[in-house]
Amino acid sequence: MKNVISITLFILLSIVGACKKPETTVDPKEKLQQLKAQIQELNTQVKQLEIEISKTDTSFVKTSKAKKVTIDSARKQDFKHFIETQGIVDAAQNVLAAPQMPGLITKIYVKEGDRVHAGQILAQMDGATMKQGIEEIKTAIAMANTMFDKQKSLWEQNIGSESQFLQAKNQKEQLEQILKTLQSQLSMTNIKSPVNGIVDEIKVKIGEIASPGFAGIRVVNNSNLMIKARLSDQFASKVKKGDKVSLYFPDLDKELSSALSYVGQTVNASSRTINVEAKLPPAKEKFITNQIVKLKINDGIQKSVIVVPSNVIQKVLMAKITYWLLKTKMVLCMPENKSSKQVNNTMAKR
Repeated sequence: MKNVISITLFILLSIVGACKKPETTVDPKEKLQQLKAQIQELNTQVKQLEIEISKTDTSFVKTSKAKKVTIDSARKQDFKHFIETQGIVDAAQNVLAAPQMPGLITKIYVKEGDRVHAGQILAQMDGATMKQGIEEIKTAIAMANTMFDKQKSLWEQNIGSESQFLQAKNQKEQLEQILKTLQSQLSMTNIKSPVNGIVDEIKVKIGEIASPGFAGIRVVNNSNLMIKARLSDQFASKVKKGDKVSLYFPDLDKELSSALSYVGQTVNASSRTINVEAKLPPAKEKFITNQIVKLKINDGIQKSVIVVPSNVIQKVLMAKITYWLLKTKMVLCMPENKSSKQVNNTMAKR
């Protein structure tokens, strides 16, 4: 009996399994399109509901994209255009006292920070060989003087020939000239300060070989300072000597007024820049060489024009626009409008 029941149940389960329909699979792309359509429909419904609510409830405002706007009055005034650049403080007397000939440094008489005067010996190079040569020439000159005096005495007594007298005189004068040359060369072993000032840097050491143009002692006189800067060559025709310039020192937070004292007449071929200079006016602050300074050169002024801050100018595509509030209407000024074109021409950094 049990076997009959088991066989019957097995047959029934087989029939049920055979009659069950297989599950259908959905295409992911089609499912994605359905979901996107649902999202779009929901967004449309949300926007419609927001519009309906905002009509009846004024407190309902979307602040996520809101921006604060301030209104300012436009007025006519003088507009000054500035060219901004960076420069340095430089001393008119900032020189490197270098040796005039190669030699071994034997003595250094000063240290950094010492005040020196023009002509003062700062360091000395080895001149022993020249000194020995000078002593030999002096001995030869003494002998030449003796021979010359004797020939002169004989010549005055009409004894001897004229050629002997002239030969003794010529030998004496040649030796004296050689002595002057050696003494001049010996003086070149001394490194002297060309100006009054303060020793700022010593680029030589005792025992080193110093050469002209490669080593020396820097002397700076800060009593006559100037500002030096470089401008792009596109401003070469816009700046001129006498233009007003504002000098700002970031480390001192100090601003001074001056004028261009020099504008370069040539363009640097490698950097495509021109040199400009301005005198540093007297001030209580202490300025030093190579100090950074920011320059604002006033290269032009327009009288009685409408001036607006540069941060209210917006750039859309290739046009610059501003918004103007006339009574209760907001007006968009575009370059195509003649009246707004003049406003756009005067818009620049204030």
